[in-house]
Amino acid sequence: VYVVDTENDRIQRWLPNETVGRTIVGGNGRGNENTQLSGPNSMAFDSLGNLYVSDSNNHRIQLFLLVDNETCSSPST
Repeated sequence: VYVVDTENDRIQRWLPNETVGRTIVGGNGRGNENTQLSGPNSMAFDSLGNLYVSDSNNHRIQLFLLVDNETCSSPST
């Protein structure tokens, strides 16, 4: 699960069975540097798994190339 955390200016990823999410974008304080966000409000993925983030207070859409473009393994049933 990917979460846009607008108030904390970050994107977090929660893998199956994890109790804590990991910040994958932002989390470096509010700002307009490449590693910072300011009011992110939506995100989308392209067919290669790259992440696009709408960074509303900076009036931009940022592209992030994710390191591993593989799907998460399914939990066993």
